[in-house]
Amino acid sequence: MNNNILEKLEKIKRNDKKTFQNISLNEEQLKFLLDQSFLVKKNKIIAKYKIIKNFANSNNYNDIIENLLVKIRFLITKYDNFEMHIDLEGYTLTSHERIKNIYGLLFRSCESDNILFSEKLIKLHVYNCPVFIRSLSSFFAPFINKTANEKIFLFNKIDSEKMLLEITT
Repeated sequence: MNNNILEKLEKIKRNDKKTFQNISLNEEQLKFLLDQSFLVKKNKIIAKYKIIKNFANSNNYNDIIENLLVKIRFLITKYDNFEMHIDLEGYTLTSHERIKNIYGLLFRSCESDNILFSEKLIKLHVYNCPVFIRSLSSFFAPFINKTANEKIFLFNKIDSEKMLLEITT
């Protein structure tokens, strides 16, 4: 399988939002897309929203979360810690509205999984962070685990380019 599936999904998303919201992928397609979305390098997970946005919908949120948790558990087992790097290139208010329900599912899964996410997390860097998220971060801070909140850093587009190069090469 190659990036052909990504091109097809991008085209569907552009041309027919209703079909895109209900699209279902076979196991092989989903595995390919998840492997492209969550790259593992040493004790780091690099999440690429630019890819995730082309297939994430309510039909596969649980699969996306489970794939991420499997990778986190693996890194914790191997390194006793992990770093999370999230590239939000292409993230807009519209895309936030479409994908927002995945966040609650992810937080509940982390809590019920007992993976000690907050304690084992070294840092969570969010790159290409839109202004609206940076503006709201202080509002959401009281709702985020204090241990984890101290490890979250948001970077604008200008600062992100060099930092992303460093972690991906």
